[in-house]
Amino acid sequence: MGEFLPGVMLLRESENSVVYRVACDCIEPGHDVFVDFEINKKWGMNLTFHKNLEYAHYDCDESASVKLENLFKRLFAGVKLMLTGYLEVQSDFLLMEPQKIDSFIKVLEEGRKFCLDKLTPVKK
Repeated sequence: MGEFLPGVMLLRESENSVVYRVACDCIEPGHDVFVDFEINKKWGMNLTFHKNLEYAHYDCDESASVKLENLFKRLFAGVKLMLTGYLEVQSDFLLMEPQKIDSFIKVLEEGRKFCLDKLTPVKK
C-alpha cells in the first residue's frame, strides 16, 4: 500500500477487506471518514463510508429559541426514522489542500485495486 499525507492512513487490512481513515481538516476527530472496502465472493465489492453525522446541531452560543427549534427538529426526525426506517442527512468533510484531495483519491484507487485483485481470477 502507498504512502499518504498526515491525516490519511491505512487502518486495517485483512484477506477480504481494507479500511482507511481520512481526517477532516477541521481537526475534529468526530468528523473523520472511514473508507471500508470489502470483498464478498457472492456479491463482489462493497464500499462503505463511515462517518459521525450531526442532526439539527447547534453551537453553545445560540439563543434558547434556536435550541428549542432544533430539539423539535430532532424529535420529528426521530419519529420519522421510527416510522419509515430511514432519515436523510448530510455532513461536511473538509479537504483544504490539493495534496489532501490527492491522498483521498489515492485511498479510493488503492481500495479499488485491492478489491479487483481479490475478485479477478488468477490465470494458471
